[in-house]
Amino acid sequence: MPDDKDDKSTDQAASDKSGEGQGQGGGAGADTPAALTQADLDKAVEAATAKARAEAQAEFKKTFKDATGSESPEAYKDAQLKAQGKFQEAAEASEAKAAKSDARVKELLGKTTVTTLAASLNAVDPADVYALVQGKVEVDESEKVTLGGQEPKAFLEALFKDKAYLVKSSGKTGSGSGPGGGGTGKPPSKLSLAEKTALIKEIGYPEYKKLLDAEAAQGKEA
Repeated sequence: MPDDKDDKSTDQAASDKSGEGQGQGGGAGADTPAALTQADLDKAVEAATAKARAEAQAEFKKTFKDATGSESPEAYKDAQLKAQGKFQEAAEASEAKAAKSDARVKELLGKTTVTTLAASLNAVDPADVYALVQGKVEVDESEKVTLGGQEPKAFLEALFKDKAYLVKSSGKTGSGSGPGGGGTGKPPSKLSLAEKTALIKEIGYPEYKKLLDAEAAQGKEA
């Protein structure tokens, strides 16, 4: 009998120890994290990739700005286009200015040539002669001046032959010691309207005015 009691006590102790071990094991199992799913892994990879991409873009942006001064390639391209446009505008303005300057030089050259020749041919007023023929003045790239496609001197000589009133008179204004009108021997103030008209056409009004002034001066002296 005593032997049976001891065996039961031993079995009970072993059973209690086993139950304690199982309880501890069960508790440890409850603290272990659940396994990651494929969706969790995909999200983690996507987040890491997005972060790496953002860091790379930020680094590129900084490097690009340091090198070009622009925030982005698009901004850099726009700046380049604007710069090209301004350069083109400046080039066109410069060309226009040069063309205008060249035209001005040619105009002055033509005017100087005509007025100088007109003066040498005894024109009453070289400036008036230039105004009359200005539309026929041409200056080529070699700065050669022509008038109506002719040599300026030949053109002016023909013009003065046709329009004698553009040229000063020879100084022979009539007989007598005083100023005469058109070879009539009369003072200019005594000429008829027809005679005055003919005289002005022949010598030009400036010369006619000089004759009147000379006549008035002689009258005062008398």
